Amino acid sequence: MDLPEGPDGSNIYDNLLLKPLFSFAGKGIQFSPSRAELLAIPAAERRNYLLQQRMHFVPTIDTPHGMTQAEIRILYLWPDNGELTPVLPLIRLGRGKMMGVDHNRDQEWVGASAAFWQ
Repeated sequence: MDLPEGPDGSNIYDNLLLKPLFSFAGKGIQFSPSRAELLAIPAAERRNYLLQQRMHFVPTIDTPHGMTQAEIRILYLWPDNGELTPVLPLIRLGRGKMMGVDHNRDQEWVGASAAFWQ
């Protein structure tokens, strides 16, 4: 695997996440994996991982418990020969590194909410 490294061998992967394909609720996600950690994944197992650019959430919603960040997810259906159609929105609120219950424990005004559109 050909992976770049900084001029002094430093970690240039601060904006990346290493995610196991079959990971749920954020389990197994590694923030800012080092070059050595990426190379340590056996070649036969690499197909079971995603290396993704990290999304940095910005706190934008003022709540009684402090500024909170939001993530908007929309499920689309795209039938064969049809149009891409939004069918289900999901809003997630949090103040942790990641959205989700496990990463926002013991906090208020976090979790999921509904959204509507015309």
